[in-house]
Amino acid sequence: MFGTNFTVENPIQQAYTTQISNFFADEAQADATERLLLQHSWPLEPFAMPNLQEPSNRVGMPQAVLDAHDYYATHVMAQDWGTVHAATLLVGEQITLAVYVETDGGDGWLEVYDLEGTLLGAARTDLGEVNWGEAADIRQQVLSGGFPEVAPGEEVLDKEASLRDDRILG
Repeated sequence: MFGTNFTVENPIQQAYTTQISNFFADEAQADATERLLLQHSWPLEPFAMPNLQEPSNRVGMPQAVLDAHDYYATHVMAQDWGTVHAATLLVGEQITLAVYVETDGGDGWLEVYDLEGTLLGAARTDLGEVNWGEAADIRQQVLSGGFPEVAPGEEVLDKEASLRDDRILG
């Protein structure tokens, strides 16, 4: 596991980190009935786009977004150990497109793009924890199953993860 971190100056990464972290914090505080309602939902579901597996939903979508979706669909969904979603989130005045992957174990991946298909960020997720990194490294973790290390100087926002790390380290 790793801490939730992002570059504070990056409002897009911050918005996605907050959305994902808040979803899992709400889920953790939910009572039994609320948990049943949340059971099959995902953090970006309020911003879901139509399924990109459908050819008609792919028309006009930036190629980079389709490539990201197809990569995870091949390596995660087709292997039957997770689900690939697409979402759009307005951050300030910028429309962003996201490919969000969740595994059966609760961890996942996130790639965020602008409308032209420029990559705005890639992250590895584990429940409410989000770790931003280089897209190639993040994608490699689909094959390795690993998690990124928290880079020196990155702000850890998940206090529980920080406390857990402190207990482990000493």
